[in-house]
Amino acid sequence: MAAIEPLRALRYDLEVTGGLQDVVAPPYDVIDAAGRAELAARSPYNVVRIDLPEGEDPYAAAAAELAGWREEGAVGRDASPALWALAAIVALGALARLFLLWSYRPGFLGYPDTLHVDIDVMAHHTAAVARAAPHCLILGDMPWMSYHLSAEEAVR
Repeated sequence: MAAIEPLRALRYDLEVTGGLQDVVAPPYDVIDAAGRAELAARSPYNVVRIDLPEGEDPYAAAAAELAGWREEGAVGRDASPALWALAAIVALGALARLFLLWSYRPGFLGYPDTLHVDIDVMAHHTAAVARAAPHCLILGDMPWMSYHLSAEEAVR
């Protein structure tokens, strides 16, 4: 069972960084040495400096970099805990893209875990996706462990 709790996230101060365009980077595992150098040159606050740190002890270098950003005010912690929605578009073909884009998380409805979601909630959200993409195959299923209420509920 997934327990979803709000957190006080670290966020860039856009007045210090000048916006997000020069501080974002793709996932570290798709960045080669030349790509890392190009990203790091964009801004002293580019996340590649933490996600793909250099040096004899890269983890210590990343920790020092983040501490410096916090000290300079480039990164700060949210004042109060919050839940964050994330959407990812992955270019793997039309069906894969739609399937990965719609990754429903019941915690964003205010439930403490996935067990509170019933078939009616899932049907509602699956129908919303189907309306947005009428010519695609839409697959909806129940969140992990949420269907273990009874055999009857599992097939309803």
